[in-house]
Amino acid sequence: MFKLQCDHETTIDSKPFALSDYLRVFVRTDAAFARNIDGLMAAVRIDNRPLEIESSDMRILRAALESPSSGYVLQPALAAVPFVRAVLDAKEE
Repeated sequence: MFKLQCDHETTIDSKPFALSDYLRVFVRTDAAFARNIDGLMAAVRIDNRPLEIESSDMRILRAALESPSSGYVLQPALAAVPFVRAVLDAKEE
């Protein structure tokens, strides 16, 4: 089990946007999670419990972050770097 934590918070459309928001948006919008049933089910679990992620789901999440279905758009990606780093640097508990 991985427990993710990131103190970084930004705003989007004048609303607070934190790590949990980023993960929910990412798993709902990146087609990397729809490549197979394991990815689809991981997306469902991550969306429902975004800050506690099972090891098998974490592998899928990391793979999707490292190789998304389409390239990152620079400005939003730069704003999301702390969130991405929190996932990639997370240690299993």
